[in-house]
Amino acid sequence: MAMTLSLLPTSQHISPETNLVKTLQLALDKSESFQIYPIQGRGILVNAKARTYADPHRLAPKLVACAREGRSTIRRISSRSDAMQEAELQMRPVEELLWTLAFQEHHVRDIPEHCRRDDVVSLRYWPNFTRVPSSPNAYRIAALFKARPTSIVLASRILEVDEDEVLRFYHAANCAGLVERINRQGEMVTTKQHRHHGLIRSLMNRFRRSTPATH
Repeated sequence: MAMTLSLLPTSQHISPETNLVKTLQLALDKSESFQIYPIQGRGILVNAKARTYADPHRLAPKLVACAREGRSTIRRISSRSDAMQEAELQMRPVEELLWTLAFQEHHVRDIPEHCRRDDVVSLRYWPNFTRVPSSPNAYRIAALFKARPTSIVLASRILEVDEDEVLRFYHAANCAGLVERINRQGEMVTTKQHRHHGLIRSLMNRFRRSTPATH
């Protein structure tokens, strides 16, 4: 099972088994600001109180790989530190960092316990695809989940997209707090064709033709 760090006042090594998303969420819940150094001398700042982060060297996409190779460290700092003040103008919403880490950490053969194939998902608002990594069909997946609550299985069939790609989107969006999960207790989610299935398919095809290249 993936480990989470217990943040300390001093620097500590990040073990390869560390779940970075859970670590960040724990720090945010406890209002503990910190720095992560995937490369010596270059790091990512997280201001937990403001729920922002600064990544001047664009290290977030490399963070998961560096952590798994045992090359990263973490240390807690004050949200009022000089480093935080200097990075204030570069700060971005921390949800973008959560998405990026979840997107990189996701493994098809290790489906996160909070993400199920039969979950019915509604997208609260769109990710900023200019700032976060995405898959080839991310725009279409986002459009469908924003248009109507849909299960992972049904979304895969409507869009004719591999289910693993939909699940990866769901995992990243859920960790970033962008989705609402619709509970249907006692009701099995089926792949019965929706009465607006043709309209939705047409919308998705038109969206696919006009969608710009993704990351």
